[in-house]
Amino acid sequence: MDNHDANDTMLDDIAKEIDGLDPVARRLRCSGHIMNLIVQAFLFRSKAKKIQEDEREGIDEASSTSIYNDFKAEIGRALPRDNDTRWNSWFRLIDVAIEKRAKFMDWIQENHAKIEKDALDHNDWNELGDIHAFLQVFHQISVRQGRENTLDEVLSHMDSLHHHFTRTKNRAFSGPRFYARFHVAWLKFEKYYQLTEQAPVYVAGILLHPALRKSYLSEQWKRNPAWVSNAVKAVRKIWSTEYKIYQLPDKQQEKGQELDEFDRWRQKVYSTASEVKDEFDRFIYGSQVGIGQQTALQWWLEPTQRENFPLLCRMAIDIFCIPPMSTEAERIFSGARRQVTWDRSSMSAKIVEASLRSGGVVKDKERAMRTGAKLPHQLWPEIGRTAVYLYNRTPNYASGWKTPYDQLHTASAKAAGIPQPKKQPDQTHLRAFGCKAYAMTSDAQQKVNRKMRLKPKGWIGFLVGYRSSNIYRIWIPTINRIVNTRDVIFNEDEGCNGDWESFKDELLEADLEEIAKFVQGSSLPEQDDNEQAEQVEDCIEVALPTTTLADESSPITDETEDCIVATALEHSLKQSEDSDILPTPPVTPLSALLAHSSRALSDEGNKTVSWQAAFLAGTKSPLQTSIERKLRQGVKMHRNSLPPPPTKHQDLKHHPFGMLFQEAEESHLQSHKEMRSWTEIRKKDARAVDQQVLGCMWVYVYKFDKHGRFQKCKARLVVRGDQQAKGRLQETYAATLAGRSFRTLIAIAARFDLEMVQYDVVNAFVNAPIDQDIFMHMAPGYKKTATILKLNKALYGLRASPLLWQKELSKTLLEIGYTQIPHEPCCFKKEGVLFFFYVDDVIIAYRKARKDKADELTRQLGSKYKLTGGDPVQWFLGMEVIRDRPARKIWLSQTAYIDKIANLANKGTSTVPMTQTELRPQTGLAAPAEIQRYQRKVGSILYIAVNTRPDIAFAASRLARFLVNPGQEHQDAADRVIHYLSHTRHRALRFGGPGGLTVASDASFSDNTLDRKSSQAYTIRLFDGLIGWRASKQNTVTTSTTEAELLALAQAAKESLYVSRLLKELTVQMDDPTIRIDCDNTQTINLVTAEIATLKTKLRHVDIHNHWLRQEVQGGRVQVKYTKSTDMIADGLTKALPAGKWNCFLYQLGLEDIQERQQQSRKQEEIEARLQKTEDCLGNAGSTGTY
Repeated sequence: MDNHDANDTMLDDIAKEIDGLDPVARRLRCSGHIMNLIVQAFLFRSKAKKIQEDEREGIDEASSTSIYNDFKAEIGRALPRDNDTRWNSWFRLIDVAIEKRAKFMDWIQENHAKIEKDALDHNDWNELGDIHAFLQVFHQISVRQGRENTLDEVLSHMDSLHHHFTRTKNRAFSGPRFYARFHVAWLKFEKYYQLTEQAPVYVAGILLHPALRKSYLSEQWKRNPAWVSNAVKAVRKIWSTEYKIYQLPDKQQEKGQELDEFDRWRQKVYSTASEVKDEFDRFIYGSQVGIGQQTALQWWLEPTQRENFPLLCRMAIDIFCIPPMSTEAERIFSGARRQVTWDRSSMSAKIVEASLRSGGVVKDKERAMRTGAKLPHQLWPEIGRTAVYLYNRTPNYASGWKTPYDQLHTASAKAAGIPQPKKQPDQTHLRAFGCKAYAMTSDAQQKVNRKMRLKPKGWIGFLVGYRSSNIYRIWIPTINRIVNTRDVIFNEDEGCNGDWESFKDELLEADLEEIAKFVQGSSLPEQDDNEQAEQVEDCIEVALPTTTLADESSPITDETEDCIVATALEHSLKQSEDSDILPTPPVTPLSALLAHSSRALSDEGNKTVSWQAAFLAGTKSPLQTSIERKLRQGVKMHRNSLPPPPTKHQDLKHHPFGMLFQEAEESHLQSHKEMRSWTEIRKKDARAVDQQVLGCMWVYVYKFDKHGRFQKCKARLVVRGDQQAKGRLQETYAATLAGRSFRTLIAIAARFDLEMVQYDVVNAFVNAPIDQDIFMHMAPGYKKTATILKLNKALYGLRASPLLWQKELSKTLLEIGYTQIPHEPCCFKKEGVLFFFYVDDVIIAYRKARKDKADELTRQLGSKYKLTGGDPVQWFLGMEVIRDRPARKIWLSQTAYIDKIANLANKGTSTVPMTQTELRPQTGLAAPAEIQRYQRKVGSILYIAVNTRPDIAFAASRLARFLVNPGQEHQDAADRVIHYLSHTRHRALRFGGPGGLTVASDASFSDNTLDRKSSQAYTIRLFDGLIGWRASKQNTVTTSTTEAELLALAQAAKESLYVSRLLKELTVQMDDPTIRIDCDNTQTINLVTAEIATLKTKLRHVDIHNHWLRQEVQGGRVQVKYTKSTDMIADGLTKALPAGKWNCFLYQLGLEDIQERQQQSRKQEEIEARLQKTEDCLGNAGSTGTY
């Protein structure tokens, strides 16, 4: 793996013994070692040892050591050095020198007499700057290699270095010394640049990467197509000679199943296809697929890839299991003082050989264990030992499925002449690595200090290893120690999540600002400072997590527990000297479990003392204290970590967010006061005599961003409209923007690159006056004696409020010249500007050239209503809107909603939403609680199915048939759909592309065995984006497939004509006004298109649909075309498709995985938030004159 010439000779010798082995093509190179050789050539050239010896001798001299220590004290930072020629250490030395240049120059001036000729001048600093700039790229790549370490990046890194060398060569050098260094490094780089191109395995890493493939290779090396062609041929040779030759038996034939028509066609095509259609070429010439946080190896290990590419999957797994760097190179880059090579000198040749063979397996196991358990990287020694422990107890293929444990005992017994049967290792004591563990403390084990009854009896930690079959090694985060114990309870359902705050005692986290709210002028008894000092023991600072671990072979002692609150006590005592706060009284060891992180201790404003905690113990819950602290620290909490919002005003007193919700109440009431929503009157007022007085209530909700992170608390006062007398009810229906209309507008915006700006109308309903006398009690918590409210505006909760607001907003838009769209009452247009709304959410769409018109509309609305927002639309009706302006594409996603409903189902996973087994009614009677639970699941599924996920439309339609009496089979089917949604939560509906208005219809004849009705479905696509779909059961029984297809076709035609009229009203000009409907039944097509064809049926309604369709076809408004069933997009909406056809169905629907886009969007938002926070800080500093 490394670049030593001895490995070349070894491969040559092996090639002589193995026919067909190409030693040049099979020679792998350690990418990290290559970089190390290049940079060593640059830094040291041929005198590396001499330079290092001179440096050591200089430092060892007394005067030089004195100068070094003086420099360290003056500059405030030690220069990093190492005892080997590790270039990263020299880079960090130069990095620190440049960072501290100003202080360094001051120090040189002061100590010029000591250093004399060794002082750095201006030219030296210029050369250091050039060296730093040259090495920085190598440093960045080495860090990435140490972290990612994937084979597909080797060639990319080498080409980026080639670009770096070329760019550096073209710029001016600081002097001849730099040029000499650069020339030597360039020669070394050229050598290995050519050598890496000779090994096709690196090209295979790119070709077999799902996100790269052949298109990436052609794009990156487009200037050298001949090399690309030869490289692909070399990889194809490996595929053809070593993997393609294997023949896999057909799974259905093995099971004795008969092949259906699709399988026979697939078998024929795969067996007789040209070279382009084999697995290798199918994959490398396929479309690139984003894999998110997965590695290429993890992607290939998925069952789907094994099914689609059974032979190529073996090749890919073999390729991506090859580590691109050797252990030695990783050690050099890490700068670690401890070297693996030092320990090898004490090992025998056999042990070293065995270690080298299994090292790669153990390393992969270590990575997987640490990543899966989410443990800190500092625990790598423990993880490594545990990985070896588990490896020795794992059977492997090379040993005939024997474990190393068994082999060792068998070999030892055989050498001693002792007959011994096969010895299997005991695995009953194994637990999930990294699971939560509750270990007893030493005092609890030994039953000492039993009078300290309030002292903690156990530690909360995580399993990191095994001492023996009944002694476990537990890592305790709060004290950052590893203990050996047998008295431990495991919770294998929970693991480490990195939330160290949850391990702390919330009582000790109270600060003086909190106490001030409860205490006015309090005083404490005086205490002798000397006595206080005697009781405080020397302690150490504990941080979570830290870079070093204390390994403890024996249980934790009392001395350990007494030393945990170290810096907290010292910090509070130090603060008492500078303020009027009295010193902290003695802290007992029972607070040992509550170690503070170094981050909290460095905060001057957070003065943690125990008397504060004792005071707050009776006034605040630990959860409330924790949440208030997180809010002060600016921690963005996720929706899953928040308590349920309060249900009534009385709950605010004890709710963790009570203060925030109360502030929201007051703000809400103030807005009503400004808008004069009501008039206070006496209860005995003549206007209220014999009138119904409605109740009211507070509704509390959390406001989240699109990633589910907490933003603020909201409170809204709503009227009890359900109490209104029926005799006083009036017209209440209010139109809302249809989901299909919204998707139509999104498709138009994507196709014509329209600007889309979103606004929110504050207290929208309250802007509409009411046309009758309605009275309401005062708000809970703000009532006045004998006083009620006469409403002037349409408050939330009134039955007529939505309609009144719609009329109010529509009236305003009509007054300023906008025209209402007849087929969509919530959409208006004027001079190229589209305005559509859903209650109080408003979107304005327009071309860039019409920005002045849109701004005018915003000003006119803003003069009458209070508007917030004005940013590009990102979130609308619970859907995330993701946009790629250059590509003119828009995606709609409901990832956040799927995460929200995931807990409705039991744990599980699924790659398809429904099996092909038909659901049937249960014979028993479901309990009311089970009915409610099922209805909640199906309601949540339907909401997603009608908005952004047409792939679950058929499953949702089937589940909705059993809402009245669901059984366990139906509960499991609903869970399966939710599992599928969770598995594919990053799938989003894509809009934007060529084409016009295309429709597809399909039917599944008599597929409902209970009533023999047929299933039907249609899809409507506009500009390559799905805007409408429906999966349903036909209302009547048909007698043939033709009749069922005819009814489905008629339904699709009616819906498409509606969309066509809507487009005309929106002034969207289509290239072809005729609506094209795809159908896969030729007889049905002939019935509506042929001149003489007649339908022989006794079903009058079927005959009516036939005549109506013929009328539309002959009028040129509709055109029906034949489409193969395999290309029919609506096919997946009429039946449950098998897993093999599912990915093709998703592609047809335009459901794409956008996880990578979402992550990039989130990172960009975080960067913008940090920049905004920095600007705010700078602005505040400028206003106060400090920084």
